[in-house]
Amino acid sequence: MKTLKIMTGLIVILLLIKSIAFPQTLIPPFRIGGTVTADGVLLSQSTDDGYTFEVTRQDGSSYMPPAEDTDGLNEYNVYYIDIPISDILNQPDGAMPGETAKIHAFYNNEELVITSPPNGEFKVGNSGDLPLSLNIIAHTKPQLIYPSYGQECLRTTEQFIWRKSTDPNRDQFKYKLQVCEDTEFTTGCISKENLSYINSKYFYYAGIGPWIFLFGTGLFGSYCKKRKLALLIIMLVITAMFLVSCGSTSEDNGTCEHPSVPNVDTQNEIVHEISGLKSGTTYYWKVIVTDEHNSSVHSETRSFTTQ
Repeated sequence: MKTLKIMTGLIVILLLIKSIAFPQTLIPPFRIGGTVTADGVLLSQSTDDGYTFEVTRQDGSSYMPPAEDTDGLNEYNVYYIDIPISDILNQPDGAMPGETAKIHAFYNNEELVITSPPNGEFKVGNSGDLPLSLNIIAHTKPQLIYPSYGQECLRTTEQFIWRKSTDPNRDQFKYKLQVCEDTEFTTGCISKENLSYINSKYFYYAGIGPWIFLFGTGLFGSYCKKRKLALLIIMLVITAMFLVSCGSTSEDNGTCEHPSVPNVDTQNEIVHEISGLKSGTTYYWKVIVTDEHNSSVHSETRSFTTQ
């Protein structure tokens, strides 16, 4: 009897060793794939440079191993992604059949908007295949720069800065800046539309400053021999004071310090000024970009509070 117990114990140990050394075969993945249409144009292997795709959980967290397509469309002009199926022993971070997953499209590492399937979401099935063609808006979201998250002590006339959208088709964009008192953008709104340029007193004056200097130099050369140097200096001083006073929007009442405005990359960023904001009010702002095909993308929403 004792010998039987020993033999049974040895068999159990051997089975455990075998299961550790030789794990069960992984459950086959769930594969999705299909064509990709960007702004109404069907992509091909020759036009997919810069595009990548990834499937995540609905909350954006990644599966392990990652479910992605980083090498573009294949010879059939389709993408495909293998989604790992969860196995509690061998693949615990895979997808559970029946859960909602989300596919993301990127162009040069910037996320694009997927319009079909809606919000990029779909149901993970058991091992097998799912045809899933994508419709995307090719231009990227505007990236908000200033005001930043929850900044306080902003003025009632303020600069708003965002990074331009990019598009592989090099479309022309129009931007709409919205500043409202609620997150639904329905109350106390100030909107500026059809923005595609820098509109800032600061940059305007900085741009004409060299011309004023040259103008003053010319006057100096013309009049120095006519004993009007004093008058010229007075004129230049008055002009400089006027520009400084107009370019300033300081409303510091001594209660808080206005945050510093970041330098603007005029090649890649847009700055626009909004006036008429209420004092002591929390605002929410966003930017909507529309391309030549009337496809619109909204930026994230940020908040700020005036002093």
